[in-house]
Amino acid sequence: MEMLPQPIFSSTFVCIIIIFSILPFLPPSYSDPLDEFIECSRSTSFECGRLGAFYYPFWNDNTPVHCHPLGFRLTDCEKEVPTIDFGPDGSFQLQQRNPSDYNKLTIAPMNLQALICPETTHHGTLLPPFFKFSETNKNFPLFYDCPSPYCVPPIRIDVCGLHKPFFSTNDSKLVGYDHCKCNSVEVKVNQTVFDKVQKGELTLVDALKQVWFDVEYNSSAVFCDQCESLGGECVNNSTSDQYLREACTHHPGRTYALKTRILIIAIATTSVGVLLAFIIIVAFKRNNKKVTKSDRKIEAFIRNFETLTPRRYSFGDVKRMTNSYKEKLGRGGYGDVYKGNLPDGRLVAVKVLNVSKGNGEEFINEVASIGRTSHVNVVTLLGFCLEGEKRALIYEFMPNGSLEKFIFKESTLEDNQNLGWEKLYSIAIGIARGLEYLHRGCNTRILHLDIKPQNILLDEKFCPKISDFGLSKLCSRNDSVVSTLGPRGTPGYIAPEVFFRNFGAVSHKSDIYSYGMMVLEMVGGKKSLQTGVSASSEYFPDWIYRHLELVDELRLQGLKSKVETDTERKMTLVGLWCIQIKPSNRPSIEKVIEMLEGSVEALPIPPKPVLSSPPRPLPDSSATSGCDTISLLD
Repeated sequence: MEMLPQPIFSSTFVCIIIIFSILPFLPPSYSDPLDEFIECSRSTSFECGRLGAFYYPFWNDNTPVHCHPLGFRLTDCEKEVPTIDFGPDGSFQLQQRNPSDYNKLTIAPMNLQALICPETTHHGTLLPPFFKFSETNKNFPLFYDCPSPYCVPPIRIDVCGLHKPFFSTNDSKLVGYDHCKCNSVEVKVNQTVFDKVQKGELTLVDALKQVWFDVEYNSSAVFCDQCESLGGECVNNSTSDQYLREACTHHPGRTYALKTRILIIAIATTSVGVLLAFIIIVAFKRNNKKVTKSDRKIEAFIRNFETLTPRRYSFGDVKRMTNSYKEKLGRGGYGDVYKGNLPDGRLVAVKVLNVSKGNGEEFINEVASIGRTSHVNVVTLLGFCLEGEKRALIYEFMPNGSLEKFIFKESTLEDNQNLGWEKLYSIAIGIARGLEYLHRGCNTRILHLDIKPQNILLDEKFCPKISDFGLSKLCSRNDSVVSTLGPRGTPGYIAPEVFFRNFGAVSHKSDIYSYGMMVLEMVGGKKSLQTGVSASSEYFPDWIYRHLELVDELRLQGLKSKVETDTERKMTLVGLWCIQIKPSNRPSIEKVIEMLEGSVEALPIPPKPVLSSPPRPLPDSSATSGCDTISLLD
């Protein structure tokens, strides 16, 4: 009994690794929080506006979330004047920072009306924790809702609109106006603004429209509050930031827990590192050893026939020449075809073979068959790619695509895509000459075994070229009987002997059958397997024969001249000779060319093929011969 592969790691080992891996990432409540304080106090600076670099306790959106004390958030740092966010107490423009004492700031309200007008919930400026007004500020009183217009101060200020006037005085104290019983609010301005008003350099109205005032914060309070909130103990109230960064110590009993956690983190980190290194090494070795028997055979073939094979490209080259598979031309049985460019500018068609299909035999067949050919009616293989399971074939580009779209009316996009009889006849001759070259013109006989309109490509002058050699077989020139691995090919074009050995062996005559069926399709403009016309390939020839019996001149596509009629009749008769049931009754490809180039009057009507079920289908369609075929499954 075949042993199943064993897993690399036991479940217990995997669980241990997972537990150790997640320990360093546990939430703060499960680990020592003082590390977060150290991270905050040692966090890097950031530039903000024209004021230069800022350090903790100031923070921006890139600062770790646990380093966000209230009232120290800076925004709009890309502007010249940044904004400091006091949280619920509002936002202010950060105008200046005392160069000799960074704890002192000069700020300005973003909206004076929201600060002092009666519609607001409070009047005046509220500061968040750790901040206080500096002693350098001065107060300007503002009066509103006074009962008598005669007792109000002389200066009217419409800071809240004409319907809510404020009145004030240049004095900084509320003296002599107590009897007015007005509501009042004090607006703070810094010493610089106050001095300008006193000297007459700035009017009170202008001063109130650009209110600046000074605030300062307590570094010691900020650091100690952060330290204690994280479970630490602040041992000194020094205002030195450098000292405060090291002034937060652990509560009694925390030292052992911290050391234990550090040890666990070290062990977990080391374990994860060793595990990752082990996984990478194992994966690398397995990837190198992941060379199947088929891969070895393909590589051996490429090395043995290196002088006969075309240029080899890397998969990166394939991706570049197709511009990352940008333009898809079509899809074949073994992969998709993309348009590409070689470095010299030549257009190419790149077939990227599916990994899941086949065992590499179709790749070998293509390289072994087309790689050693050179004929005007056989497509040129310009290169290939082989990197493990990544395989691609690079062909010359055929601008007119396949023959299929030109001979089937249902596939035709425009009426002018239909080819005339002269062009169809020329294409039929070209395909026959290509087959003659494959059967007789090479040192090794090549059987295509999948001739059909989809595998006939047309260049810019409609010169046909045989393509797609994925099912091909190679034989010596003296042998043509091949071994097969079950029915292969496309229904409607497969010769009867491919299914049933009673009709004969698979040979070059099998290509003749496929060629004949394709020529009849060119004549009739129908698929051999067409809905409403037939259910198998035997009915399509019946359709052709009925027309031969009813009229002397076939007019399957509205023929007009005698030349066209003769061409149609000649191609029809040749096609019918090629699809005879017994391979021995089919002409060789040399005879096919002779018949096409000869007189139509010299061509007799072939006997009507009768396809009857053989008395004994063989379970294995393999044939044994001296033919030298290439197969990766042998």
